[in-house]
Amino acid sequence: MTEDVLNPANAVQPEAQIPLVGGIEVLGSSLLVQLLVGSYVGLVSRGCVIARGWVDLVAADGNTAWIWLDGGGGRRIVQAQEGIGLTLIEEKI
Repeated sequence: MTEDVLNPANAVQPEAQIPLVGGIEVLGSSLLVQLLVGSYVGLVSRGCVIARGWVDLVAADGNTAWIWLDGGGGRRIVQAQEGIGLTLIEEKI
């Protein structure tokens, strides 16, 4: 067993998705959700983009975000416990 631990070939590789413990997951990125304010994102549920919009505001704990939805959909609150993640489509300018 110590051979496995000492052998770099057996080391665990980082994953493409890094979930934010207790916060909204930013799919495919190691960015914290707070860094997405002003960015264009997709709201992802069960692997599908269900809506798109601009990140307006994020709570300090990363558990809640407010998104202005495209097409006049209004401002939507996204909370970590809903199981909706965000995927970055366009970074803020």
